[in-house]
Amino acid sequence: MVIDHLISGVNSGVSLQQTLSDLATRGPEQFRTRFEKISSKIRSGESFTEVMRSARSEFHTAAADQVIGVLALARVTGSSDVGPILRTLGEFLREDNSLRAEIEARHGWVRSSASLAAIAPWLLLLILASQPSTRAAFSTETGIYILGLGFVLTAIAYMWMNLAGRLPEVPRALA
Repeated sequence: MVIDHLISGVNSGVSLQQTLSDLATRGPEQFRTRFEKISSKIRSGESFTEVMRSARSEFHTAAADQVIGVLALARVTGSSDVGPILRTLGEFLREDNSLRAEIEARHGWVRSSASLAAIAPWLLLLILASQPSTRAAFSTETGIYILGLGFVLTAIAYMWMNLAGRLPEVPRALA
């Protein structure tokens, strides 16, 4: 996790700029190119505030906003408490990720159940369609209307369930 690298750098007495630059080579693989951009901005002499503003837009997540907010505050105030604050934030982010993963798993169960509930009547209708009386009943104008209405209502209910079951995005604190 990026925050662990930041905590390690701050605790070892390395400057925030150097810690961020080091993440370009030592950070998680998926973020190295982003930290390389940040590092090049730091090397070019851009102000730390501007570097943090561009990092916020580069990562574009609520967690990054929180970490960047702590780093910006630490840079301005020169706070010696940045290590413990980052550690507390890291614990909070881990708990938040764990809880979100559990909720997403449970939502997956609900979505699967809803999909099964939407498909089941149509599978039953296919089975019943092997009976001549069922085919005759749904071959009439009223039968076709009932099938069409059932299909539309099933589609609406399925879309509504997907909309209701969607997890909200975490709002960005510094957007």
